[in-house]
Amino acid sequence: YRDLSRKPVRPWVAEMSTSAISISSLSKSMGLPGIRVGWAITRNPAHQELLLAAKEQMMICGSVLDEAVAAHALRQRAELMAVRRSTAESHLAIVRDWMSAHGDLEWVEPQGGVVCFPRIRDTFAIDIGAFYEHVRTVGSTLVGAGHWFEVDPRSFRVGFGWPSGTELRGGLAAIDASLDAARVTGKKS
Repeated sequence: YRDLSRKPVRPWVAEMSTSAISISSLSKSMGLPGIRVGWAITRNPAHQELLLAAKEQMMICGSVLDEAVAAHALRQRAELMAVRRSTAESHLAIVRDWMSAHGDLEWVEPQGGVVCFPRIRDTFAIDIGAFYEHVRTVGSTLVGAGHWFEVDPRSFRVGFGWPSGTELRGGLAAIDASLDAARVTGKKS
């Protein structure tokens, strides 16, 4: 998400050290995960050889069609990134407003990218399993469960980059409904 940072972008770590490797792709910032095109950058010749050898073991070559789409996207990078940044900012505003209306949730607002990681406060009594089941089955909304990231199950990952504003609001409403449906009254979970 380097290109979607709301802070000044720092140099690639590979620019600062010959022992470093920087990696990136068109998946996150440019919103093109399906083409699976990315890169690794290093100034260290030994690392370059190792990366090439690893690539040869994993795949002979990339898809010519995927590489053509990637080249086309990179030629239009400035225009595409302007749209992506605008969408990221407007969607973050939607999520920010939603979070500000929830005393039962907390977060560290992301400084870039298009994902956030809200946490259900300990003071909110909830059946966390019921929450995840409800949001998925009844709400038809996918969130990343905290245990997927080896953190407290009360934390969950929300992506806000891909849907339209209307779809994002619908997903957030489904999370609201799932929080209500999984609330445990009379005790702390």
